Amino acid sequence: MTKNEYLNELASHLVSLPKEERDMAVRFYDEYFMDAGEGNEQIVMAELGKPFSLAKNIIGEQSAYSKSDEFMKYKENKTQQESVSIFANAKTDFEKKK
Repeated sequence: MTKNEYLNELASHLVSLPKEERDMAVRFYDEYFMDAGEGNEQIVMAELGKPFSLAKNIIGEQSAYSKSDEFMKYKENKTQQESVSIFANAKTDFEKKK
């Protein structure tokens, strides 16, 4: 298996993640391969294990993170920011209609 085949298979197993997170994970492991240097692809693949197993670990970490206090604070803050933005847009739209 080549590096590209490995990364493509990894991406296919990460389909349950949002595209942005999936792309970020694949990019991370692509850089991991590059850091290891040419000619070390097989060593890196042996170290990482099968793409399916790696994908399960990535998804599990994402799931654990999404239940963490840190993520909940981020999500709450983002929701508040979106609410303020929506209100500001609605106010601007209302003022334009006057």
